[in-house]
Amino acid sequence: MALSWIRKLPPYAQEIVLDGPAMLPPVGVMPVFDDPPNRNVIGYVTNGICIAALLAVVLIRGYAKLFCIRKVEIEDYIALAAVGAWAGCIWGNYWFIENYGVFVHQWNIRIRDMTRIMRTVHIVSNLAAANICLVKTAILIEWDRIFVPRGTRNYFFWTLRVILAIHVLFHVSWILAENLGCTPYRRIWDQTIAEGKCINQKVLYIPAAIVNLITDFVVLLLPQKVIWKLQLSRRNKIGVSVVFAVGIFSCIGASFRLVESVRFFQSDDLFYALASMDHWILVEMTCQFVVFCAPTTPIVFRGLGGATAKEAPAGSKSWANLASKPSNPEMTSFARVPRVVSRVFDTSRKSTHDRRHDSDESLWSSPYLSNVPLGIGPTTEITVQSPLARVRAPEGILRTTRIVHQEEYVDSPSRGTTSSGGHTPTF
Repeated sequence: MALSWIRKLPPYAQEIVLDGPAMLPPVGVMPVFDDPPNRNVIGYVTNGICIAALLAVVLIRGYAKLFCIRKVEIEDYIALAAVGAWAGCIWGNYWFIENYGVFVHQWNIRIRDMTRIMRTVHIVSNLAAANICLVKTAILIEWDRIFVPRGTRNYFFWTLRVILAIHVLFHVSWILAENLGCTPYRRIWDQTIAEGKCINQKVLYIPAAIVNLITDFVVLLLPQKVIWKLQLSRRNKIGVSVVFAVGIFSCIGASFRLVESVRFFQSDDLFYALASMDHWILVEMTCQFVVFCAPTTPIVFRGLGGATAKEAPAGSKSWANLASKPSNPEMTSFARVPRVVSRVFDTSRKSTHDRRHDSDESLWSSPYLSNVPLGIGPTTEITVQSPLARVRAPEGILRTTRIVHQEEYVDSPSRGTTSSGGHTPTF
């Protein structure tokens, strides 16, 4: 909306024009500047739900990291910075609601108010881009920590890094384009400035929506390929897969965002179209926090039960402790012990020593995937019924958490007494 011609008018005429509508209304429609028709209820509800969801998942993850896992990684600090940017976007949304309303037609906005509005849009757009860049970077770094064994260079390793590089470079470029799109800089939000020039910044929102939709689907699908190659029963695979599939909600938000970005580009009623796009961006950003925090959620339930992730009993059901039934009868007693399949992580060519090293650094060594109760899958506790039984551990077993050895001695029937004893060696 080029308004540089206003500067050429006499001062009294400028004031008259600036108090007029920012867009010509349809025929027969009168502008309403004071308390115009709006859908502020949608704004309050959407922002309220997103605030509640983010607080819930962030507090759960914070509790898990500080009191259960007791370890904070670099991705947690990155996500914390993303929370700050997200909070700035929430501030912007409430600023719009309280000052002008949302889903308000632009002919109900004065021209002089558009400068304030576009300045806030500019700030919120930068914060949203920074938020998405940071939180998705944190997700990809954590995916690398969980699914890639240390020293491994497989398809997952390289795919993560390519996506991460594209993601970061794109958003840095987008922020630069948003801030360098006009000269002088102030003309980004003040279209009454006569000198300088601007690009059509509405174009920037479409490629941003496309790139985010693609990366959201990558974040959703990439772990699934690893999970479905694990040596688990189908039921257990579904359980683990569901935890890492919450990204589907982010994909849904990104899809609607793309649709609304196209409508925003095509619309002349910018302020009205902006409201819908802004709400879907907020939904997408909030869902990405849910994706980031989801792996730690099961840990908290155990932490609230009085045990940390490191102190949890060996018999607890967990993501890492899910294993399918063995085909070899000699392995029956160890059917409930977690086993790492080296082929899942492309370690089939490595030595036994290397495989064991990789397994300690792999998916199973992650605090999120060890001793995390999901209420699914078999237990890891083994009971050897007979003291004479000699069970040989299969090659696939790398570590036994606990073995319970019970012995029973029955005296002669005439005495009718029974004594029992047992000991529990811990490895």
